[in-house]
Amino acid sequence: RRGEGCKKILLAFYYENLSMKEILAQTEYESEHVVRNKKYKCLKQLEQMVNENPALKQTLKNLLHG
Repeated sequence: RRGEGCKKILLAFYYENLSMKEILAQTEYESEHVVRNKKYKCLKQLEQMVNENPALKQTLKNLLHG
């Protein structure tokens, strides 16, 4: 499914507090450097999606500040 790789990396890093080395062990990427780059790209993609969707942006604001 589209976005599953990003979801896995972002949840592992931000929710499960896993290190790049631990995330690497759970994925099929070649190195920690590749995982770090992928996480950065995923985060930018998520940021763009949120900024392009005002309703989603408001929902997230409410969840984070509620």
